Amino acid sequence: MIAWLMAVLPLLFCVVVLYCVLYLTHPIFAWGLNLLVLYITMGFRQFSHYSTDIQSALRDGNLDETRELLSLWRNTISPELNAEEIALITIERH
Repeated sequence: MIAWLMAVLPLLFCVVVLYCVLYLTHPIFAWGLNLLVLYITMGFRQFSHYSTDIQSALRDGNLDETRELLSLWRNTISPELNAEEIALITIERH
């Protein structure tokens, strides 16, 4: 948790300072920064598509599809993994 705070708080501080400067310059610039930050943070959704698909395949009991999805996501072949190991790797990676 400390490492996460050390990584996030300086970035948050910089964004808040930049927002204040832009808002004082013109509120539309601050609004543009808000849109940019939203776009960047929502862009990380691309990594969760695999975990959602893997979760659905596990829930349906389709272990072969689950292994294939995990292999595509990790760029490795994982034919020996069971459902519990796949779930653990997916949670760790997500």
